[in-house]
Amino acid sequence: MSSRLRQWADRLDQPLFCGPAEQQDEIVAWFPDRQEVASLAVMALRAGNETQSFGLLVIGNHDPNRFQSGMGTVVLEQPGRHSRCLAVAGAAGATGGLKRP
Repeated sequence: MSSRLRQWADRLDQPLFCGPAEQQDEIVAWFPDRQEVASLAVMALRAGNETQSFGLLVIGNHDPNRFQSGMGTVVLEQPGRHSRCLAVAGAAGATGGLKRP
C-alpha cells in the first residue's frame, strides 16, 4: 500500500468507504479483472482506537450501484471490528493457533 493510499485511509472519518471505483485506481489495480470493478467497499483496518491504518479490506463489484455512499454498512463493518481485535491480540503477542513466519 502506497503512502498516498495509507494517508487516504487514515483520513476517512468513518473507517469504511463505499462508492464508485473510478477514482480509486491503486485499489482497483489489485483486482485481476480491474475493468470489471465499478464500485468498491473499502474498510480501513485500524488497531483499537488508533487513527492510523495498518491495511485495507476491499470488496469490489461490477455493478456501479452495489456500493454507494450512504448505504447501510453494518454487515460490512463487522470484519473491521474483528480485525481490530486480532490486531490488538497480535500486538500483545497472542498468536493463538497461528504461526509467525
